[in-house]
Amino acid sequence: MQGLTRIVYVQLSRALLVSSKAEFGPYEAEIAQLSQAVRDEASLASWQAQKLENELQDKERSKNSKSQDILVKLRDSFYHTNEENKTWRLEINRRRLERKKMEALDSLSTYDYHRTYRQIRKECIPGTSMWICEDPEFQAWLIGSLKTLRFTGRFIGSTVRQLVGNLPADAFLELNHKRIDGDAIINFLESALSCTHQHLIVLDGLDECEEVQIREIADFLYRLLVSPVLRIKLFWSSRPNVPSWLPEKFVAQRHIDSESAENQRKVIYDIHKFIRVTLEELLEGETPELQINDPALVITILDHLEKKAQGIFLWVKLQFRTLREQNSDNQILTALNHLPRDLPETFERILSQNTETGDKDIGSRIFRWIAVAKRPLTLEELREAISITPLQETWDAQSLINNMNKAVAYCKNLIFVDEEHHTVHFTHSSVKQYLLSRAVEESLGHYFVNLERADADAGAVCVTYLNFPVFNKQVAETTRKNIHLTDVESTVIKNSLPSGKFASKIALRLLRQGDKSGKSVDCFLEEAKGETEAYRKQNVLMQFSFLPYAERFWLDHTKHGMNPDSKELRRLLQNLIEEAGWRNTLSGISWTVEDWEKRSHNIIPWIVEQNHRSLAQLLLTSNPKLTQQNLEVLVKGAASKGHEQLLEICLESADITQFMLDSSLKLAAARGYLAAVERLLQEKANVDAAAGYYGRTALQAAAEGGHLVVVEKLLQKKADVNAAASKYNGRTTL
Repeated sequence: MQGLTRIVYVQLSRALLVSSKAEFGPYEAEIAQLSQAVRDEASLASWQAQKLENELQDKERSKNSKSQDILVKLRDSFYHTNEENKTWRLEINRRRLERKKMEALDSLSTYDYHRTYRQIRKECIPGTSMWICEDPEFQAWLIGSLKTLRFTGRFIGSTVRQLVGNLPADAFLELNHKRIDGDAIINFLESALSCTHQHLIVLDGLDECEEVQIREIADFLYRLLVSPVLRIKLFWSSRPNVPSWLPEKFVAQRHIDSESAENQRKVIYDIHKFIRVTLEELLEGETPELQINDPALVITILDHLEKKAQGIFLWVKLQFRTLREQNSDNQILTALNHLPRDLPETFERILSQNTETGDKDIGSRIFRWIAVAKRPLTLEELREAISITPLQETWDAQSLINNMNKAVAYCKNLIFVDEEHHTVHFTHSSVKQYLLSRAVEESLGHYFVNLERADADAGAVCVTYLNFPVFNKQVAETTRKNIHLTDVESTVIKNSLPSGKFASKIALRLLRQGDKSGKSVDCFLEEAKGETEAYRKQNVLMQFSFLPYAERFWLDHTKHGMNPDSKELRRLLQNLIEEAGWRNTLSGISWTVEDWEKRSHNIIPWIVEQNHRSLAQLLLTSNPKLTQQNLEVLVKGAASKGHEQLLEICLESADITQFMLDSSLKLAAARGYLAAVERLLQEKANVDAAAGYYGRTALQAAAEGGHLVVVEKLLQKKADVNAAASKYNGRTTL
């Protein structure tokens, strides 16, 4: 039964399938075609979409690549800019440090020791004076423990500058160049200099300084030598008859005596070598400086100079200059037979050669300026300085010396012009000493230089010069007239043209053109000099060589007053201070125009420290008046520093109270300034003014300081030996 049923179902299914295929067969094929078409469309759409996606991705990648390139470039640019900024910052910082270093070094000293060294090296004869370095005393000092060696035969700042000049710039960061004193210098040296290196100080010419300067330098050197940090050794030379200033503090020191018999033979040998080498130089070349007919004369020259040199190289050098001026062998022999005995006689003979009054006047002015100049003057600066007369109202170009080389020749061999910097100097410090001494013969008295008076003259010149109308804030317009060349006088041309070689060239053009052009002098000069009116105004100050010096040093030269001492010069001095706002006349000074106008306390310590009598007198005789507090500081400062003339100005020009007199007397007595003590006693200062809470009476102060002369003076004035001591740390006289 089950099998029959299965057969029936199979047959039924086949019948239905045949019927379905017959009915739907045609549609099935169409559906299959449509299905294939749909699949093809879908495949195409998918391919197109993929293609579009790929294109978009390519564009995106390209865009990203460009952006990345830009970013890379920006990054590189930023990196380079940053590196450049770092480099610039480092350079700016380096320049700042170098500037600070130079400010610090200049505050120590502006003396050009390199120039001096080069000058000495140029004149040095190889092989001479080597015996000093070979001397047993020198060798023992060099390697031994003793720190000072004496050789008989603007120092501090210059010495320190040479010691620290090669240090890196950052070593000067802690040095305040505006407040440099002895303690600051020592502390700076101890921190900056390496304790592993030894430093040698060579000092010459100290005996030529004033006693106050010698003591100041000696104290400074003592502090250097006893420093536990610094390794300093000192070699100093002086004349044999000058007392040593170091044995007071240094028991152990070595000494080389140039006047010992053995060393004198070595000095004579050096002189002999110096003469021979110099003679060889003078006789060399096609046109020798020293011309002789008889060759044997050279032996005579050598013999005479060796016999009379007395170990003085400068004497030999000056005699050679005299011999060069002789025109024949007979004249040379005459000069050799009448050689001067020593340097002073040599100087006298040289100065006696000037016979014209004008030559003497120019020579004496040059000597005075070289003697008092705060730094070496150039030829052009000196040319203007010696042409100015105090209280002269306007600049006068006609008074300028046309040929400064000729003017220098008036001073003969006593001065020289440095070839490198064109500055003028004395041939040797002994020339200055001679001119400052009273040993100058009466007939040569006009050459004598009174240092304080010459400084006062220089101050008056500087003040006069700086007040010329040409230096006014608004450069004045110059009214000109057209003048025909045929009517021009030589003086007019001289006034109109610039000086020097340039003036000579223009003058030649004027002469050669004559009257042919028909141009006015003004028109011709405009073309010749190549200047416009605007250019002239802009450069009007550039032609004044002396201006920078006068602006920098007018205060230094007016310290001790001005010559002549007149109200007009004091008015001009006041102008320079009041106009310092637009002038360059107070640069480097610790006070300002405002301080002066308000009579600020900042001015007084500076005046006392500088001992500036001109400004003190100006302060005390002009308005507004000083306050009592500032007046007290000024009077007590003058007394405590022993500035006698500054103290005199205060006593004569101001109302000094009894308290100021008494306090000043104690200060002067404590420091041993006898002249100040006597002047204050004359003004009725109380010799027994009480010591107060922590002070001293005048007698106690003098006794404590060991100033016996002052003690005797106070006792003559009946000072109380038994006066009560101060309550705090007081001491009686005995």
